[in-house]
Amino acid sequence: MNYSKNAYDKAFDIIQERREKAEFEQQRRLDEISKLAPEIIVLQNKLLSTRFELIQLVMKDEKNVLSIVDDIKKKNLETQQAIEEL
Repeated sequence: MNYSKNAYDKAFDIIQERREKAEFEQQRRLDEISKLAPEIIVLQNKLLSTRFELIQLVMKDEKNVLSIVDDIKKKNLETQQAIEEL
């Protein structure tokens, strides 16, 4: 069954509106949490930096990748635990 371009455009607009609303709500909640526990922002940023560490690791073509990944995993899990304890 084919839908008209108008139907696709309307569906896209609805999805875009929902996405924007969800992003706004996420930011509002993050702001609220950061007022209660400012250190959580530092911990969240630490978790986000993990992805960059992994990308750099892949690009360097390291020989001992598994041990480095294990170290990154351990630090990541410790940070997650610290967040849960807040």
